[in-house]
Amino acid sequence: MTQEEIRKAFIDKIRNGEIKETGYDCPSGNEYVELLFIQFIVERDYIFPEVPKLDRVKYQWYIDNYDPILEYNDQFNKCIDKLGKNYKTRQAVLMMGDVAEIDENYVICTIYMHIFLDKIDDGTYNMTYIVHMRSNDAIEFGNDIIWHKNLIARIRTALKEKYGYITNTPTIVWDADSFHVYREFFEQIVHD
Repeated sequence: MTQEEIRKAFIDKIRNGEIKETGYDCPSGNEYVELLFIQFIVERDYIFPEVPKLDRVKYQWYIDNYDPILEYNDQFNKCIDKLGKNYKTRQAVLMMGDVAEIDENYVICTIYMHIFLDKIDDGTYNMTYIVHMRSNDAIEFGNDIIWHKNLIARIRTALKEKYGYITNTPTIVWDADSFHVYREFFEQIVHD
């Protein structure tokens, strides 16, 4: 699907009354529409142009909560080392989930990122960056993608000495097991 097709699918679900009630584990609202098993190539930093960028989740939240996970067990540097030793590796993965958290009330939304490099004829490299989300608020997507684009810049910088130029516009593939919109935004995105 494209991001525009996803936007339209959400609008159709709202108009058709395909509204679900959340369970005990959702702090963001009690009714929502949901798309399951969504994959798309990121073309823009938002799903809904109708909704102004939110300040609910500040960029600092990602730095405080996600960056320490990248540093845990030195996994960021190990991932870079794998790519530095073999640009064709399929093991350049950054794991965000922790099985120790499964007993807690909150399981992290971003499960992993997978990085691939592809050498092109002129000796430069393209990057494919795959994000796998357990749960993803489509309205907050714009905040999520900012953190991921900054992480991509860090990866490019870390690999520059080894590989030289890596494209400024990597392909970002977004996988969301549950992509959803809460009721508080229905009126903003559905208008006749």
